[in-house]
Amino acid sequence: MIKQLFEEELPAALEVIHSSFATVAAEFKLTRENCPKHTSFIPQEYLTNQYNRGWTMFGLYENGALLGYASLSKESEGIYELHNLAVLPECRHKGYGKTLINYAKEKVREFGGHTIKIGIIEENTVLKNWYTSNGFTHTGTKKFDHLPFTAGYMEWRIKMEQNENWLFAASGVVVRDGAVLLVRHTYGSAKGKLLIPGGHCKNGEMPEAAASREVLEETGVSASVVSLLAMRFGPASWYPVFIMKYESGEPV
Repeated sequence: MIKQLFEEELPAALEVIHSSFATVAAEFKLTRENCPKHTSFIPQEYLTNQYNRGWTMFGLYENGALLGYASLSKESEGIYELHNLAVLPECRHKGYGKTLINYAKEKVREFGGHTIKIGIIEENTVLKNWYTSNGFTHTGTKKFDHLPFTAGYMEWRIKMEQNENWLFAASGVVVRDGAVLLVRHTYGSAKGKLLIPGGHCKNGEMPEAAASREVLEETGVSASVVSLLAMRFGPASWYPVFIMKYESGEPV
């Protein structure tokens, strides 16, 4: 389970970060003397300051234990940076890192963003290849006098899928006999929650048609658009919510 963290949970998050990045420090011979600001040495106040600046901090839990951590900060319109993705060394190679990455991608989509940037140790080819396998592309390097390694930069961007346009989505509020039609999400950060039906538009599909299609696909109910209820805009995206009229069918 992944959930957003509160301030009182940051000490546990710091333990995960320190434990995870300690293996990196050992591999590249990073110490408090030659690289005092490396993630394996950061103090609690770093996380507290990030929390107070509004960073989105989230942890991966299993049986009540915090096993992984990552955070997102908004750098500019549509662009977010992923920080301190960490999984306890004894819990690696179980897909937890990929789960955290996918959660971050989903959150950026939810925020109306389109790009995630990361910074890595350029010489860490294993990590660089892992990010590449998760859809990130290498964008450059930079050498800093105060760092005993080369800083590498990568990014992930929302891509147009063959049949879906990730930048545009639509949903509908279907009211029947005073009740609102809801669906229970089965994946992602909203798994288990009740939401109004909706989803991404197919390429070339109008939002009204997408809303009607998504309602039918997700619930078995036919409904038509009556009016626009709300609209959310991102830097390169939009997401309308429609009031819809029940036509036929029963929820499945």
